[in-house]
Amino acid sequence: ISVHVTDDRGYALDRVEVRAVSLDPAVPLRRTLFTDDNGDVEVPDAAGLPLRFTLSRSGKTPRVEEADPAPSKMVFELAEGILGLGRVTGRDGRDRIADAEIVAHTPYGVRRAVTNVDGEFELPDLAPGRIRIVASHAAWATEANIVDVRADSGHRADLGAIDLSEA
Repeated sequence: ISVHVTDDRGYALDRVEVRAVSLDPAVPLRRTLFTDDNGDVEVPDAAGLPLRFTLSRSGKTPRVEEADPAPSKMVFELAEGILGLGRVTGRDGRDRIADAEIVAHTPYGVRRAVTNVDGEFELPDLAPGRIRIVASHAAWATEANIVDVRADSGHRADLGAIDLSEA
């Protein structure tokens, strides 16, 4: 299968990680490949199989697509990634909590971060949609929020504050 990857302006993207996994249990195909300078990669021995493609590249929104059966040529477009900005507080926002561990559960996998001295964290390369963010710290009770990621014109999203209770 020939795979071509572009950005949202139509320019070829190099160094995109392309994972192809067979959805047919009788055919255990698993390939991880990278696009060349022209945004192209060949997935050998995959023609006609039902496949799940997972594409990722720094600075871009990850993408997952299924094809059943996979055609001989596939073209994917990766949009600019969204930078999620959030903060962890305590005592109804009166305390900023440094060194809190952040785990974000997205449709494309788990993302991790740690808050800075001001209790702020960043999660790069998010896709639009709902994610679950869990914040934990040894001195505070763990808390989780469901957040709807939506980018502004600068490809940033406010993930809000997660307020932890005292342990």
